[in-house]
Amino acid sequence: MTKEDHIKYWVTTSKNDWKRAESLLKLKDYAFALFCLHLSIEKLAKALWIKEHGTDYPPRIHILITLFSQTSFKANDDQLLLMNELNFFQMEGRYPEHAKKIHRIAGAAYTKDLFVKTKELKLCALKMLR
Repeated sequence: MTKEDHIKYWVTTSKNDWKRAESLLKLKDYAFALFCLHLSIEKLAKALWIKEHGTDYPPRIHILITLFSQTSFKANDDQLLLMNELNFFQMEGRYPEHAKKIHRIAGAAYTKDLFVKTKELKLCALKMLR
């Protein structure tokens, strides 16, 4: 695979995860929707990381701030707070002991608001990948 193929893989799977998050929102599965939202942004960060580094394999980490900080992406304070907030939800699919706390937080209004904020972050990352 070429570097472009690797980047395309991460962007395509990010778009799929975004669509999955939207479907889960409609199904009112808010906690897993937020997990998929985080996953979508994580994959865009990894695509950008590949674009800007000499290797086609990004770090195997899930912390958005760390991934984006290793690229030329210049996050503003609101984006940094959002990345930190989204990281909490990456636990949903990986660490079930956090599920109770996540399900308490992830209500309809909260989840919809996070979707709006995250869409702006997604668009910024996609712009850098063009």
